Amino acid sequence: MKLSIHKLRDLIKEEANKINKRPKKASTLSSFLFEQEEKEASGKIGDAPKMTPVSKTTNVKDVDPVEMANQLLSGDDDAPLIAAAKGKWFEYTGAQAKKWIEDLGPDVFVKRLKVLADKVPTSGIPKSKMPFLPGPDDAKGTFAELEDALTPGGDMNIDFMEEGAMVRGLTYLAEKVAPPAPNSFTGYDPSLEKGAAAEFLTGGLKDGKDDDDKVVVKKGGSIKASSAIPTQSNILIYKSMGFAVDGMAGGDLEAWASTANEILDGHHRWAATMLNDPSADMGTAGQVDLGVTGDKQEMLMYLTALGNALGNETKTESRTRKSDNALLERWSKIAGLLKD
Repeated sequence: MKLSIHKLRDLIKEEANKINKRPKKASTLSSFLFEQEEKEASGKIGDAPKMTPVSKTTNVKDVDPVEMANQLLSGDDDAPLIAAAKGKWFEYTGAQAKKWIEDLGPDVFVKRLKVLADKVPTSGIPKSKMPFLPGPDDAKGTFAELEDALTPGGDMNIDFMEEGAMVRGLTYLAEKVAPPAPNSFTGYDPSLEKGAAAEFLTGGLKDGKDDDDKVVVKKGGSIKASSAIPTQSNILIYKSMGFAVDGMAGGDLEAWASTANEILDGHHRWAATMLNDPSADMGTAGQVDLGVTGDKQEMLMYLTALGNALGNETKTESRTRKSDNALLERWSKIAGLLKD
């Protein structure tokens, strides 16, 4: 005789109640029941979507992958996941969403979204405090200036290492210059003779040591999407999907990463690549060693201040690139809003 899932659950619950002298096994049964209920709550691919709300603040960690798949499969412009992207340059239609997930494979989408969500840290540095460094088209400063500020010699050198120094035969610990708060200053006097930014950029030239305060930094480079490590915890599902539906899968990330594959910017383009092709390589503007001081978050603060000093305020929104403007125009034509 075949048992329904409901009858099976009742039988297991009944047995679990009898084994009150073996709490460990009872706990295992309870876990099993919880997992079964969780699976039923998610439903299965192809079900009618429950239209679970999605907004412009919904994190990829907070969505049910199966429900997201079913909203995309519905092809409904008003499905919450699709509607959340309206009014932005990464807007897409229900028809585009349906075609995209059918081409990718709904089961593949669900698996990849789960992997993506698992990679996102539960806590991280907000975008408003992340470095905005030379490299992208809209960033000020040059790689040469950045390298000069992070390595001994030249006109600049940030003081981020504590070193012993000798004064009149006495040894003392020279304090490093603490990184200022984000956007405390923007830009610097090229003469390097005045201003808070100039003082920050030249602190390492005045600490009595001319061979410390060195960070490994290299221009360009690439990382594989599946090997990348996100540093932000606020990766939004609607932005990630906008890039994904447009076909983002590797290419030039136009952002910086650490030498240990940690992403410093471009998280939503990375998320889209994880959905379309996790094996794809993503080009970086540059890569920098965050482990020099032993405190990665502190090193990020130094880099944020460096970006500020070179003229770049931190960002709170994803940057609109030239390709993004082309994307908006292309979708507008598809929608019949523009004439060829």
